[in-house]
Amino acid sequence: MDIMRFGHIEWREVVGKHTGIPNTTIYVINFYFSYIYLNMSKIYDKCPNCKSKIRSEEGMFKSKNEIISKENYDKIKEFVDNDEFIAEAYCDLCAYVIYLRDAIPSLLYHYNQYFFDHPKKAEKKQLEIKINELREETDSDRIRIIKSFLSNVNLYSNDKQDFKSVGLVESFKVVDSGMWSTSSDNLDAMWSVVHDAAARKGEKSNSKISDGLNDVKDLIRMEAIDKGCNSVIDIRFNFSELAGNGKILIFCQGTAAIDNKHKVADFSSLEKEFNMIKSYEKTLEEVNHFLTYKSTDALIDFIKTLKK
Repeated sequence: MDIMRFGHIEWREVVGKHTGIPNTTIYVINFYFSYIYLNMSKIYDKCPNCKSKIRSEEGMFKSKNEIISKENYDKIKEFVDNDEFIAEAYCDLCAYVIYLRDAIPSLLYHYNQYFFDHPKKAEKKQLEIKINELREETDSDRIRIIKSFLSNVNLYSNDKQDFKSVGLVESFKVVDSGMWSTSSDNLDAMWSVVHDAAARKGEKSNSKISDGLNDVKDLIRMEAIDKGCNSVIDIRFNFSELAGNGKILIFCQGTAAIDNKHKVADFSSLEKEFNMIKSYEKTLEEVNHFLTYKSTDALIDFIKTLKK
């Protein structure tokens, strides 16, 4: 805190009768001192933000209240980054508040109102709308291209050293096999016999599991195509029974890869839309970063770091 102490001088005439010396006059100099607060070459008697009285010393019923240092003010200004919003100065009573209270016109209170309708929030909504609209427009064409290329994607259980690995792909499906592995303990003896007979029969269970496996293979092929690949290497399958009720989870995992000896799916007709989506997504990421690091919660954390 920058403090300047000014002395006010008053000349007071004292007549001789008060001094005991007849016909004499002396002058007494009285000094009146007051404290005036300086911040950035300005003098403040009240806080420009909350209008609280600036006090250099604590009284019986009132606490000390100073204008915050220029260092802290500059840090706040940098955080807010809006000259139209920032006040000319802040005091202890309004700058360091970390709880929202309507009765206190604090930095935090005003910033919360300002941030509530921040233009970046509207920009975020518009970007999300544009991205979703473009995805809806391109999804049908993209899926059509992917499905038409399914038969060109080969699956390999081993690793292929001459292939270019791109990334992990996986797929799964729950298949109702129609085949119960065990009878229920809640059934009586007669119904248990009937139940076990039906389970052993396993009507159409083989074809259901086979169809489910083929679906999982096509799903992982689609994942690979979507990554710009034409192969899946080091592929693994896992079959898990769910709760003994005839439902089987088929899980498949592998690595999408490119075999340079064969072609990949051609998405060039959608290149313009893809580039627009990427551009919007990059901007959206920047907006989300701003809204996170300039939020009201972020300001609270920032205020806690300021040294009074």
